Amino acid sequence: MAQIDYFTIHHLPLVQTKPPKAKFVLVVDVDAANQYCLCFFINSKVNYGSKPESLPCFVDIACAEYEFLSHDSTIACHDIRTIPFSDFPSTSFRQRLSGSLLLQVKIAVQNCPTIREAHRKNLEAVFLRLGI
Repeated sequence: MAQIDYFTIHHLPLVQTKPPKAKFVLVVDVDAANQYCLCFFINSKVNYGSKPESLPCFVDIACAEYEFLSHDSTIACHDIRTIPFSDFPSTSFRQRLSGSLLLQVKIAVQNCPTIREAHRKNLEAVFLRLGI
């Protein structure tokens, strides 16, 4: 089993994407029974032009700080995915998110106009519980 914990980055083979492919994900919440977690996708290319109102929902993540990334990317904080623990191979863990990016993710969740309110409240409780 992979080291699945709050605000850890993993590399997963996902069938939830079109086409299915390997993606980096940021774990943002873990259910109490350890059966699934909520994740944000980390994307290498984002087209801000199509939905400029979603700009506050993205957090830049630099490949200089996260060496497993081949280029600078973004954390898409508006799109929460439920992923079962069984989809995390034992080798999926890459790195824990740094403190400065944790704060940026928190701000993005608070300011994102397109995130579902239930998800926002759930994540605010996570931030509070973890002292972020």
